[in-house]
Amino acid sequence: FQDHSNNAMCVAALDADRIMSGSDDKTLKLWEVNTQRCLATFQDHSNNAMCVAALDADRIMSGSDDKTLKLWEVNTQRCLATFQDHSNNAMCVAALDADRIMSGSDDKTLKLWEVNTQRCLARWKEPLLT
Repeated sequence: FQDHSNNAMCVAALDADRIMSGSDDKTLKLWEVNTQRCLATFQDHSNNAMCVAALDADRIMSGSDDKTLKLWEVNTQRCLATFQDHSNNAMCVAALDADRIMSGSDDKTLKLWEVNTQRCLARWKEPLLT
């Protein structure tokens, strides 16, 4: 698995045969596990790709130091939507189901998003506990 030109920062499984990786080279890459072959490169972030999560076998969400989250269609390598509400680096993302994700940022917030509408449904800011 050697195709990124900088540090690999994250990885997520799409299914038993394919994974996605994100890198400091601003790209995401789709890999075939058995052959370790890079099948596709996804480019639209303007800074490091820090996190990636699979929504289903054909859609992923990525987060970046460019403060955005991006929804991708795997088969076409197309960016379907850009989510912009964090005021600092998007550091982590997790899929709750096929239409809701959570993101975390260096802006000290967690956000719950509805994927189909690109709407932020809830926001938590530190301190979460008092």
